This record gives sequence, C-alpha cells and structure tokens, in this order.
Amino acid sequence: MKKVVLLSFLLFTSIAAKAERLLTTLYPRNVLEAVIVEPGHFAPVPDATTDFWKKTVPVYMRHSYINNGKSYLGKPWTPIPSHIFQEYHVNGNRTNYENRSFKLRRQLACIVMAEIMQDSGKFIDDIVKGLRYFMDETWWGVPAHYPKPLIDPSLQEVDLFNAETANLLSWTCYMLEKRIQKKDRRICQDIRHEIKRRVLIPARTTDYFWKRHSWNHNTWICASWLACILFCEDNRQQQIDDICQVLKSLDIFVDGYPADGGCDEGPNYWDRATGSLFECLQLLSLASKGKVAFPLTEKTRAMANYILSTYIGNGYYVNFADCNSRLTPNINILYPLGATLNDKAMMRHAAYIAKKNEYFAHPWKLFNPSGVFPSLGRELCFLRLLPAFRQEKAEEVPPASSWLPDTEVLTARTTRGLFLAAKGGHNDESHNHNDIGNFIVYADGTPLIIDIGMGTYTRQTFSQGRYDLLYCRSAYHNVPLINGFEQHEGRRYKAKSVKYSNQEELTQFSLDLSDAYPQETSVRKWKRTILLDHNKGITITEDFNLSKYIQPTDLIIACCGKPSLRENNKILIANGSSFCHLIFDHHKLSASFEKIDHQDPAIQNAWDNKELYRIKLRVLGRSLKNKISYSIRKG
Repeated sequence: MKKVVLLSFLLFTSIAAKAERLLTTLYPRNVLEAVIVEPGHFAPVPDATTDFWKKTVPVYMRHSYINNGKSYLGKPWTPIPSHIFQEYHVNGNRTNYENRSFKLRRQLACIVMAEIMQDSGKFIDDIVKGLRYFMDETWWGVPAHYPKPLIDPSLQEVDLFNAETANLLSWTCYMLEKRIQKKDRRICQDIRHEIKRRVLIPARTTDYFWKRHSWNHNTWICASWLACILFCEDNRQQQIDDICQVLKSLDIFVDGYPADGGCDEGPNYWDRATGSLFECLQLLSLASKGKVAFPLTEKTRAMANYILSTYIGNGYYVNFADCNSRLTPNINILYPLGATLNDKAMMRHAAYIAKKNEYFAHPWKLFNPSGVFPSLGRELCFLRLLPAFRQEKAEEVPPASSWLPDTEVLTARTTRGLFLAAKGGHNDESHNHNDIGNFIVYADGTPLIIDIGMGTYTRQTFSQGRYDLLYCRSAYHNVPLINGFEQHEGRRYKAKSVKYSNQEELTQFSLDLSDAYPQETSVRKWKRTILLDHNKGITITEDFNLSKYIQPTDLIIACCGKPSLRENNKILIANGSSFCHLIFDHHKLSASFEKIDHQDPAIQNAWDNKELYRIKLRVLGRSLKNKISYSIRKG
C-alpha cells in the first residue's frame, strides 16, 4: 500500500513540476513556516462570542438571516435512504439524492448563521442535532462522485461535496464551539476527528484526478481542503505539508488556464474555478496576517475578469458549454476579489447584483439560493467588508466587446442594443458541447438566437453517451449540419484559421469549421464569417467546398420563442417586445421550423418556460462549392 501511495505522489509531483509554479515559488515551505499561524490559532473572523457581528451587520440584515434560520427550527434531520443513493447507479438519476443532501446542509448553514447573528442560544439545540446527524452520515459526498452503488465506510473519497460539507462543519465548530460545548462537550472534537478521517488523510495520501487538472474540481475542493487544514490539523509539520500540496494543485490549475483567462467550462463555473482560487488565497492571507496574497499577474487578472467579459445584461451570461443562460454570481466572492484587484467594474457590478436582489434588506436571498447550499465561510469573510461594500456604487458594467484569443470566444455589442457572442475552440473542452462556430444574439438584453445551455445532470451527462444528449449535440447548436453530419467530439476536432478584428463600428470573426466534422462528411473547407456592423446588424457568410454531395446541408438557428415566416426571405424571431429579422436568399436557402421537444426542467427554467425552436435553413441544390450569406437585423 505504501508503495502505491509513493508512486502516486511521485506522479503528482512530476506533473506539478511542469507547471509555472507561481504559488509554490512565491510561497515555498520556509516562507509558509514563517508566516502561517500555528495549529489551533486560525481566527479568520471573530467568533460568535464577540460583539463584532452586531457592530458590523445592521440590525435589519441580521433579522433577515435570523428569520431565514427560524424557518428551519425544529425540522427533522432525516437520514437519506440507501436506495436513493443507489438510484444513480440503477437509473442514472442524481438529483433525488443531491436535493435531499443539499437541503440538510442548507438547514445547518442557515441555523448557524442565524445563531451568529442573534447571539441568543436559541438555535444551539438544533445545531447540535445537526452535527450529530452528520457524524452518523456514512459519507458526505454525492453518488455521482462515488465508485460504488453502496457506501463503504472505509472508502472516504474526497469529492466536491464531502469536502464542502467538511468545510461547513469546520466553520460551524470554529464560530460556535463555546456554546455548542454547553450542550455536547465532545461533539466539535469528534467532528474534527471525522474531518481528518474523511478529508485530510485521504486528500494528502491519494493522487486524485482533481489535483492534476485545470478544472473547477481542483480549486473547489482545494478551498474546502485548505479550510479543514487550517481549522482541524493540529500537527504543525503536517499542516505545512498539506498546505504545500494545496499550492501544488493550485499551480497546476493556474498553469492549465489560457493566458486570456477564459474558462472553457463557461461562466456558470467561474465562481468555483477562479472564484475558489481566490478563496484559497483569501484563507491563506487571513492565516498569515496578509503575508500570503492573491498573485496580481496579467493572467490572474484576466481569469478574474472573465465573468464580466461574458456578461450580456439583464442577468444573462454567454452560456457556451454546461452553463445556464441566467446567473447570479456570488457577491461574497465577486466583491472581495474585485477589491483585491482594485477593479472598480467588478466591485460596482457586485453592488449592482446586491441592489437588484435587495441584498441589504434581505441578504438571505443571496446567502440561501435554491440548488446547492450556502457557503458559510465565504459569507462570513465577506461580511467583514460590509461597511465598505455598503458605500460601493451600484453599476451594471457590461463591456463593449471582448476577444479571448486562446479560448477563441468573442463578445460584441452595439450602441443600439444588439449583442453577439461566438466561439471557436475544440471539441474536448471541459464540459464540452460539439459547438465549434456557434453564436448567439440578444437584443436589449433579451435572448433571441440562443445556445440551449445545460440540461439536468444525470449519469449519462459524464459518460460515453454524453453526445446523445440533445443539449450537447451540434444538431441543436447554431452550426451547420454538413451533408447531414454533426460535429464530432475529441481534441482533434477543432476550429482552424481563426481570425478576429475590431475596427470602429465593424467587428469580424471568421473560422474554418471543416476539421470539426468527421472525415465521412466530405468537407474540404467551411469558412464561417460573422460580421457585426454596429449600424446594420449581423451578417453570416458560409463559404464552403465539399468533395462530394451526400445529402442536403442544414444551417441550424435555435431561438427562444416561435419564429414566423413573414416573407419568402424573412423570418421574425421575437421574445416579448424584443425581436429581430433573419433575412436570407430564398434562391439559395429554404426555411423550416421545428419545436425543440426536450422535457428537461433545467432547460425550461433557464428560458422561463418559453418554447424553443430550431430554424433549419437548407442549402438548395447539389453544388459542391458555394458562398451563401444571411443576416440578422434588429427590429
């Protein structure tokens, strides 16, 4: 067993050696030993025995947290039946277990926050019951991240949610231990022992995949792992060893990112990718009295700014890959990161989100969102900055345009309210969809031509059957079906000859899609050019060359709302009061419409239960070589 662990560690360190080693160079072991607080002395914020929270958080905000916590008082801590855990391995369903699991964690986070804000002891009985429940829960993660259909107590895999549960429990014991001990003298000690057994020991001795990849799993887990190290590890040598491992993983994460800071997982994952990278450095800063800090490099600034570069307006974000079209970035990470970078746009955008969601009157709305469970540590660290944040100007700051040359994602908007995003890339991106050449169009912050987005995650989502799913297929993205063929997944299926230019009121993006399709497509060249004229609208030109004709080629346009043919060459695409016209040459293209029948609640919610349609512009004739243009005009 020791030999296996050693080999895994050597593999990990050899991969880490290939990284830029930004963090491990800035903060080698001897520096960490000199600046990191000794075990048992990590105090990132004042605990609940002080009057800090009453002085810092206005009474009306505290009442919001308290009333939210009261809604959970007396609720049972009901164990989740094993057959629900097994559903993932039986029928692929992961949401039934996750919903119950996240609800229990939400219950604890909300009553802990209420107790901190009320300082009355009213919630302690329920908190102790919750801690006892988690002591009895065999594993703290979710079935999608566990290799067996039944939990083996001796197999403590470190996944996103077992680590985040440990994070929540760590913060709970730190903030309230003195009060909790009056009800149960040993429970916090026992919790820390379980955190060591379930997270700290397996994390340090196992060569998990997430340590070696530039995915959100890396930073998301590292942030929770690091919090557990700082709160729960009582051996100084081991504490520093573990922090060194965390920094090696973070180096691999940063090194794997493109220089443009683009997140190929989509803005949906920014919060747990770059956001969690910042969370890690924030914890280390708090553990070192500011001597460890977020590295202010050109790349890390670009990584941070990605979330704004993909913002469309009205709460919508560019939703390529597995991404919802509408997001509410967590201000408890967006604002502190913006403040660290002294980035006024980020800080003001966070204030805008707060104002839009009535955060200062009802902070529980953002602290306790639907879906996952609240991040107690993030919220408490953020509330330290509340006096400054309350003075911040609220301003929606969508950028005029952006170009990410490594990620190959373009965003551009006109002064007349038309927004365009388009992408190149390759078909082996993290959370990939087969969508090279895809584009979306919004008018006045309203979606018209869309990327359907992400569906409900099941076992199939991350299996060999992924590209049988409607929302991952190129047939349901705004790309050509050349000779009837869809794009193929894999790193070698990519865009080539990608070019971008932005001059005054003309933005142009072009790429050759031919390498995105399998060989049997018989395509020699498919150059797609997208031209945004700020005065006239958008023109798309398809310049293609085929080696043979197999069957008709269709140009797919997905839209939100039912399209209608107004003339033989004009299609109206409308969503509420916003609309555009798709204008084409009816001598070269014919148009048909088809409702996208998906029955997926995640997709329905993303588009406010509106019907989604595919427009098919069929290329007429059997010509092997042609150039066809069509345009999108607002109004």
